[in-house]
Amino acid sequence: MQVQNKNVTFTGYGARPLRGLFLRSTDLYPCKFRKITSQLEKIGQKHGFDVFVQTNKGIYSKDLGLLPDNEYLRGGSAYIWCQDNMTFLQDNKFISNANVINKLSYEVEKFFGLQKYEVKKHIPGGNYFIIDDNGQKELLLGRFNAKGVEKLAKELDVSSVKLLSQSDFHIDLFVRPLKNKTVLVADDKIWFDRINKIIKDIENDCSLTKVRNKLIEIRRKLCVMVAEIPNSQYIHTSKVQEELADAGYNVVKVPGRIFDYINDSDGILPQHILNYMNGIVHEDKNGDLVYITNKSNLNKYCGITEKVAQKIGFDFQTEFVNSVKDYIKPENIYFVDSKMFLKNYEGGIHCLAAEMPKF
Repeated sequence: MQVQNKNVTFTGYGARPLRGLFLRSTDLYPCKFRKITSQLEKIGQKHGFDVFVQTNKGIYSKDLGLLPDNEYLRGGSAYIWCQDNMTFLQDNKFISNANVINKLSYEVEKFFGLQKYEVKKHIPGGNYFIIDDNGQKELLLGRFNAKGVEKLAKELDVSSVKLLSQSDFHIDLFVRPLKNKTVLVADDKIWFDRINKIIKDIENDCSLTKVRNKLIEIRRKLCVMVAEIPNSQYIHTSKVQEELADAGYNVVKVPGRIFDYINDSDGILPQHILNYMNGIVHEDKNGDLVYITNKSNLNKYCGITEKVAQKIGFDFQTEFVNSVKDYIKPENIYFVDSKMFLKNYEGGIHCLAAEMPKF
């Protein structure tokens, strides 16, 4: 079994460049949404992909921060999760959730000149990834949707399927494939060990008492995260790491998520306060990876300013950046302000934006 932490030699590129990202503007936080699309548009202009936003008047691709207030789609979370509701494929077709109104998918079909396939028993796109394995397509699929695997494999024209244990509602909240069968997997113990060390290092510095107390609060959450939770349907990510490694994947363990557990009608569920796994990956014209993920306010919450971060040698964002630097240049990692969606609706930037490969 091959499970690696970091310091791995990156030997090549296999991920697909993106034509663009597709999003839908709804009545969920329209002002916050405009800021997100504006950020994405600027990143796309720098790295060579477009951003498309569908409203009730059509599909826009320019000046996305200036979208009219009265053009958003009413229906909120029924429409906004584009990655869950549609899958763009490389052979000029896309798969659409038939439970989302037909008119929206028809406009996409017409605008891009694609062939549409509507699926009634739709499997959310956030619970699977299509991997390029030496020219063959392999599907990574969360076990929650194992019953529909044969039909989905046929729809996606994949040659093999690898089922993964669920460590969250969808696998895109704890797993992020890169290239050449390299996969980032959240490892909650990395956060625990790192924060625990910082707490010990600064315990005698009175100027950092407030920072230390906040980090102790975060450590309490991590104590729960690194343990198996009774009566939860979610499996520890160490099991996912083993499953991927045994299937021949290069597993890179990263500090990728921090959450509270909440009681819900479906059982004990994670509620994220930080998630860097739920990210978009693009290969730019230079062959470099571009990683776009969710910004967290934990640095601010814990009082970790730039000056404090330099003093204690720690901040949350930098920890993640350093963990993937052998695969993604630090300057190519972007954190967009999508925390309102992540906190209140358990969906981040990868859930909001459907990735569109170059057709």
